[in-house]
Amino acid sequence: MDECVVHKCSECLRYITSCGTDVDFIVGGYTGRLQVLDVGINAPFKKHVRAKYEEFMGNGEGRPGRVDVERWVSSSWEEITGESIRNTWKSIGIGNQLQTNI
Repeated sequence: MDECVVHKCSECLRYITSCGTDVDFIVGGYTGRLQVLDVGINAPFKKHVRAKYEEFMGNGEGRPGRVDVERWVSSSWEEITGESIRNTWKSIGIGNQLQTNI
Protein backbone atom coordinates (compact mmCIF):
# COMPACT_ATOMS: atom_id res chain seq x y z
CA MET A 1 0.00 0.00 0.00
CA ASP A 2 1.05 3.60 -0.27
CA GLU A 3 1.90 5.41 2.93
CA CYS A 4 -1.48 7.11 3.33
CA VAL A 5 -2.15 7.86 7.00
CA VAL A 6 -5.31 5.71 6.99
CA HIS A 7 -3.41 2.71 5.64
CA LYS A 8 -0.97 2.92 8.53
CA CYS A 9 -3.53 3.20 11.35
CA SER A 10 -3.41 0.31 13.80
CA GLU A 11 -7.08 -0.65 13.28
CA CYS A 12 -6.58 -0.98 9.53
CA LEU A 13 -3.36 -2.93 9.91
CA ARG A 14 -4.88 -5.28 12.51
CA TYR A 15 -7.83 -6.04 10.25
CA ILE A 16 -5.68 -6.72 7.19
CA THR A 17 -3.30 -9.00 9.07
CA SER A 18 -6.24 -10.82 10.69
CA CYS A 19 -7.30 -11.82 7.16
CA GLY A 20 -3.92 -13.51 6.68
CA THR A 21 -2.50 -10.77 4.47
CA ASP A 22 1.03 -9.46 4.83
CA VAL A 23 1.26 -5.69 4.82
CA ASP A 24 3.98 -3.82 3.03
CA PHE A 25 4.27 -0.16 2.10
CA ILE A 26 5.47 1.45 -1.10
CA VAL A 27 8.45 3.67 -0.40
CA GLY A 28 7.62 7.35 -0.85
CA GLY A 29 8.08 8.57 -4.39
CA TYR A 30 7.38 5.20 -6.04
CA THR A 31 3.58 5.20 -6.06
CA GLY A 32 3.54 6.64 -9.57
CA ARG A 33 5.66 3.76 -10.81
CA LEU A 34 3.98 0.96 -8.89
CA GLN A 35 0.31 1.97 -8.88
CA VAL A 36 -0.16 2.70 -12.55
CA LEU A 37 -3.92 3.26 -12.39
CA ASP A 38 -3.40 6.08 -9.90
CA VAL A 39 -1.26 7.91 -12.45
CA GLY A 40 -3.69 8.43 -15.31
CA ILE A 41 -6.81 6.29 -15.16
CA ASN A 42 -8.54 6.59 -11.78
CA ALA A 43 -9.03 10.36 -11.78
CA PRO A 44 -10.79 10.59 -15.16
CA PHE A 45 -12.77 7.41 -14.43
CA LYS A 46 -14.01 8.82 -11.11
CA LYS A 47 -14.80 12.12 -12.82
CA HIS A 48 -17.03 10.31 -15.35
CA VAL A 49 -18.82 8.32 -12.62
CA ARG A 50 -19.34 11.47 -10.54
CA ALA A 51 -20.81 13.33 -13.53
CA LYS A 52 -23.29 10.51 -14.15
CA TYR A 53 -24.27 10.47 -10.47
CA GLU A 54 -24.74 14.24 -10.39
CA GLU A 55 -26.84 14.14 -13.55
CA PHE A 56 -29.01 11.38 -12.04
CA MET A 57 -29.49 13.30 -8.80
CA GLY A 58 -30.13 16.56 -10.69
CA ASN A 59 -32.98 14.88 -12.57
CA GLY A 60 -34.74 14.17 -9.27
CA GLU A 61 -34.97 10.45 -9.96
CA GLY A 62 -34.69 9.51 -6.29
CA ARG A 63 -32.18 7.14 -4.83
CA PRO A 64 -29.98 5.30 -7.34
CA GLY A 65 -30.14 1.51 -7.41
CA ARG A 66 -27.45 -1.05 -8.12
CA VAL A 67 -28.37 -1.16 -11.81
CA ASP A 68 -27.89 2.60 -12.06
CA VAL A 69 -24.45 2.40 -10.47
CA GLU A 70 -23.51 -0.57 -12.67
CA ARG A 71 -24.48 1.41 -15.75
CA TRP A 72 -22.44 4.44 -14.58
CA VAL A 73 -19.34 2.31 -13.95
CA SER A 74 -19.64 0.46 -17.25
CA SER A 75 -20.18 3.55 -19.38
CA SER A 76 -17.49 5.47 -17.48
CA TRP A 77 -14.96 2.74 -18.19
CA GLU A 78 -15.93 2.85 -21.89
CA GLU A 79 -15.00 6.56 -21.87
CA ILE A 80 -11.40 5.71 -20.89
CA THR A 81 -9.62 5.48 -24.22
CA GLY A 82 -6.89 3.10 -25.25
CA GLU A 83 -4.78 6.17 -25.90
CA SER A 84 -5.20 7.26 -22.26
CA ILE A 85 -4.10 3.84 -21.06
CA ARG A 86 -1.08 3.78 -23.38
CA ASN A 87 -0.12 7.32 -22.33
CA THR A 88 -0.35 6.34 -18.67
CA TRP A 89 2.12 3.48 -19.17
CA LYS A 90 4.39 5.71 -21.26
CA SER A 91 4.41 8.35 -18.52
CA ILE A 92 6.06 5.89 -16.13
CA GLY A 93 8.57 4.76 -18.74
CA ILE A 94 7.05 1.39 -19.61
CA GLY A 95 4.77 2.23 -22.52
CA ASN A 96 7.48 2.24 -25.14
CA GLN A 97 8.08 -1.47 -24.58
CA LEU A 98 4.37 -2.41 -24.77
CA GLN A 99 2.93 -3.76 -27.96
CA THR A 100 -0.80 -4.11 -27.45
CA ASN A 101 -4.07 -3.70 -29.24
CA ILE A 102 -5.49 -1.35 -26.61
